[in-house]
Amino acid sequence: MRGRCGVPWWHTPNGEHRDPAIGAKLKRMGTKPGVPDVLCVIDGRLHGLELKRERGGRVSPAQRAMHDELRAAGAIVETARGLDEALAVLLRWGALGPRST
Repeated sequence: MRGRCGVPWWHTPNGEHRDPAIGAKLKRMGTKPGVPDVLCVIDGRLHGLELKRERGGRVSPAQRAMHDELRAAGAIVETARGLDEALAVLLRWGALGPRST
């Protein structure tokens, strides 16, 4: 609801349990593990935000490897723990518009 105009964003649903045949098909199609939960393009640069619970959420080895690969390619990737931290990151990146009153 607060997404800034001109900033496309999306979620890639990689994290759910699937039938092994579907998982194999998706892998053949190019699906990779560890993609951040929210992706957006701001001023021509890819930004990825990994969302974790405030307590107990951990970045997996696959996520860490993908995040490193994205950073090496020029993307900005961060991890946020909880809603307040996620909103703060998105605001800092300029992905959010003003609050409605």
